[in-house]
Amino acid sequence: MATVPPPLTTTRKKRKREWAQPQP
Repeated sequence: MATVPPPLTTTRKKRKREWAQPQP
């Protein structure tokens, strides 16, 4: 999850902009 953004299903609940710009 560090280098690759998690599934949209998980991010939609936590963060919407996270999947667009994954943070290390």
